[in-house]
Amino acid sequence: MVNVCGDGEGVRWFEKGVRWKVGVGDKIRLWEDWWVGQCNLREMYPGIYTISLDQGRNVGEVGGWAGSIWHCSLS
Repeated sequence: MVNVCGDGEGVRWFEKGVRWKVGVGDKIRLWEDWWVGQCNLREMYPGIYTISLDQGRNVGEVGGWAGSIWHCSLS
């Protein structure tokens, strides 16, 4: 196996180096993907995730743009 990032880079080295462009949100999982903040929303808000009916849904399935403002409707 080839180490392309050097030793000691730690876990999640790739995620730390790239960011998602959400766009229409059809490819970004709301809770599971790391698309905002320092980790995914599931890790940031475990209590809300546990009771959420939106587990496994994409960002675009729970919200959308109205002009230049993003509106989100979580269950």
